[in-house]
Amino acid sequence: MGIYRVPNKGKSSILKEWVLLFRPAQQLKQVFVFAPGIYAVNSINLATILNLVAAAIFFGLISTVVYCQNDLYDVKKNIKFPEIMDRPILRRIFSDKTIRFTQLLLLILSSFIIPIIENWEMIFLLGGLYLSINLLYTYFNLKKFELLGLICVVSGYPIRFQIGILTLGQPLSIWGLCIVTLLATSLFFGKKTRRAMNLNNQKAILDLRLSLYSSLTLTTCAYLIFSSSSDLTENWNQNFVMVSTLPFFLSLLRYAKMASSNETTGLLKLDINDNLIRDEQLIALATIWFAIMICARLMN
Repeated sequence: MGIYRVPNKGKSSILKEWVLLFRPAQQLKQVFVFAPGIYAVNSINLATILNLVAAAIFFGLISTVVYCQNDLYDVKKNIKFPEIMDRPILRRIFSDKTIRFTQLLLLILSSFIIPIIENWEMIFLLGGLYLSINLLYTYFNLKKFELLGLICVVSGYPIRFQIGILTLGQPLSIWGLCIVTLLATSLFFGKKTRRAMNLNNQKAILDLRLSLYSSLTLTTCAYLIFSSSSDLTENWNQNFVMVSTLPFFLSLLRYAKMASSNETTGLLKLDINDNLIRDEQLIALATIWFAIMICARLMN
């Protein structure tokens, strides 16, 4: 398959380009692998932490394979989005042969890591499911079908969360999967809204804002129902969980403001989801929420 070659502007160290190939900002999504650790905070130990780290590395490796494939396949479409032009594949830093070899190497490395993880058989199947969904998404251009595209992109988040659950040997959390899925849907529409804003695509902005606000509202409702559920009494301090709704809601509100703001400067000019960790208000709210949830688990 012929690949359109983007002019290579500027020079960076080769080490930096290799780091960028792994999309470090997107690797922060592996926090969803660690998220179920809140459930096991009472019994967490070094072995548990190492297990979660191994699971996150495993998923990070296979997700990098997917990222490389997406950039190789969609280079002609992606070059019109300036916020992602720092990616080495789009700037043709590495040859196609080098990228293919790197993908193979990453898959081999992941196969060595997977056996050391608890419940590795199911995690291996989930990893294979993630790869299959994303390859179908790329090669069959499923993004042109709005619902299928949404499902494919969002699916990676609950898969990460479930891998964390399996790694810890915890029971399936329906509420956890529900909230993570809705949160991922909000991130999906937030990214598309921010991109439409930056491109001044007035036709799409209104519909995308409506989708973003709807998904954020559903996420908030799901969390409120979860926090007031009688099922919490066995494992959580319900008072603390109720208090956690405030920073959770404020975090969603902050994200909505960032995604739909009319400003197109600074962080808002970049890929919003890749730069959430650089927003001080969002990080502060997320830290407060995390601390409250740890207390809710420990003080039950």
